[in-house]
Amino acid sequence: MLKVTKLVIEDVKILEYEVFEDNRGTKQAYYSKRELEKVGIHTEFVEEILYFSKKKGNLYGIYFQNHPKAQTKLL
Repeated sequence: MLKVTKLVIEDVKILEYEVFEDNRGTKQAYYSKRELEKVGIHTEFVEEILYFSKKKGNLYGIYFQNHPKAQTKLL
């Protein structure tokens, strides 16, 4: 299940996947095309990049791009 919270900035949303837990541990999705489409998000991700910030509070690799090089980002 996917919970969507809209923010003040248009098209920016917080997506929270349900965490499943049992005696073995936990399981949580980080990306599900099916769940995204259920909430009206239709996009095709073509690459996945993992960024690691050394400094607390720093966002690395997150920036805005206008058309024609706009990108949908899943953080």
